[in-house]
Amino acid sequence: MSEKLIATVREIDGRIILDDSVAVALLAAENKHNCRHTMEAQRNWIEHCQRRIAEQGIIPSDLVIVLLNVDDPHGGPVADHLMPNIDWQAFRVKDEIPIVRTLFNRQDIHNLLLQLDPAVANELNSISDTAVVVIDYGVFAVFAA
Repeated sequence: MSEKLIATVREIDGRIILDDSVAVALLAAENKHNCRHTMEAQRNWIEHCQRRIAEQGIIPSDLVIVLLNVDDPHGGPVADHLMPNIDWQAFRVKDEIPIVRTLFNRQDIHNLLLQLDPAVANELNSISDTAVVVIDYGVFAVFAA
């Protein structure tokens, strides 16, 4: 059996660490599935974006709909990159989860994903129509709109 599939226990700085690549892969798969819930919660906004794209005669494959949780460990830095100087705390004070909802240049998002999660960047390439990139639950996911 491959060494990658064997869970190992190590001690690092007095802490017991379990390395289990199968568990990590299962958790990532579940979290990517959870990103679909994030997307579905924004379905009305996605449909609004699709209408605007069609009305303005924009080629759907030129843009991507981005949905990201600002409080996600990956989403926060991406939000700061895409939308600098936004006071996200104003949303938290109202007990809202700060979610960025924006249309963005597809090639720019693709280039960003190449650095952060190349597999998701490749998935984005496989969608020829409007795509939705979700950053939540500690993972990146892409869906057809």
